[in-house]
Amino acid sequence: MGRIVRVLLLWTATFAGLLASVGWSNDVPTFDDASIEFFEKQVRPILVARCFECHSDKGTPKGGLRLDSREAVMKGGVTGLAVKLEKPAESLFISSINYGDIYQMPPKSKLPQSEIAVLTRWV
Repeated sequence: MGRIVRVLLLWTATFAGLLASVGWSNDVPTFDDASIEFFEKQVRPILVARCFECHSDKGTPKGGLRLDSREAVMKGGVTGLAVKLEKPAESLFISSINYGDIYQMPPKSKLPQSEIAVLTRWV
């Protein structure tokens, strides 16, 4: 149970940060309640259900990409950054969930448009 709680806490700090309009530094940013609520209620469930199987610390993450911590997201995978904070629409993450030219994620079937919209808004 302790590991699950740690992962959940990491998710909050990691992904709410991508939504919030704050500068990135070594300090842990703070986020408004609405951003945290959006992440917790809408984004996290999608990531856990659709991405964690291949992109977490549950083994060797595919493509070297982990999506289970802020640091891992910012680092990216073997093909580079997954998220471009300065140009989110050009992010490989967004291209992948829209079944772009390079990657199609998740590989078995495209996400419903409603989930793509949530993840796009989040990034």
